[in-house]
Amino acid sequence: LNASGTVIDSYDTQRESGDANWHRVGLTVTIPSGAVTARVSLYTFYKTGTESDSYFDNVSLTVA
Repeated sequence: LNASGTVIDSYDTQRESGDANWHRVGLTVTIPSGAVTARVSLYTFYKTGTESDSYFDNVSLTVA
């Protein structure tokens, strides 16, 4: 986000496994010019039924 809180770029990674195992998911990007804040969002969707069984652990954001 820029200094006004406007999203100036976004990135995503999608993982669809359908199994009960943990999976490491990572994403490396270049910080856009004018960015002053980063937001990390984790979300899940269900394909059938009314519930989604998803778990997240050890989420991190590293600036280098």
